[in-house]
Amino acid sequence: MRCLQGWHPSSSEGAAEVGAQQIPVESVTHVQVHEDFRLELKFNTGETRLFDARPYLDKGVFQRLKDPRAPRTAHNVRQEG
Repeated sequence: MRCLQGWHPSSSEGAAEVGAQQIPVESVTHVQVHEDFRLELKFNTGETRLFDARPYLDKGVFQRLKDPRAPRTAHNVRQEG
């Protein structure tokens, strides 16, 4: 799979420390672009959510979604070390 150029999902995993408490950090691990410009987002927690990108198609990085040659999937490849 190729990633959308210029788009990088969060690569943080694990937990963030707030005071003495650790709070789990969610990160996007995979994105699938649907025909109606909804984005199916999969998280490191196993959860899947839908994001309607239609209101944003004329703004910033979302403009690339209108290009039919653009990749329709992206994933987060975390390099260890």
